[in-house]
Amino acid sequence: MDNHRNRIRGNVRAWVLLSAALVCCFRSGAQTGVFSSGSTGVDGALNITAPGVTYFKPAAMGLTSGTNIFNFTTINIAAGSTLKFSESTFHGAAYLLASGAVTIAGTIDIS
Repeated sequence: MDNHRNRIRGNVRAWVLLSAALVCCFRSGAQTGVFSSGSTGVDGALNITAPGVTYFKPAAMGLTSGTNIFNFTTINIAAGSTLKFSESTFHGAAYLLASGAVTIAGTIDIS
């Protein structure tokens, strides 16, 4: 029961962090000032364009290891594409930062 509660808390925490990051991205587009996420861009572009589900697996994607903060140049999740965060493939909160454009026409699934 405690394991189930901890998993739910982790999912809720991840959802809140992701929501906050997305709100900042969307709000920055409506403002005339410049928004900086602090991304170094070291992980290159995150470009999810394949139809269907792509699991977020940092090692398989060639991303920075040993961290939950990912520094992209741009983030693009195309329509018809889903980026899925699963407890079985990635543990804890993930911070996706971008130094450029963030386009989410598809889905981010944190279930």
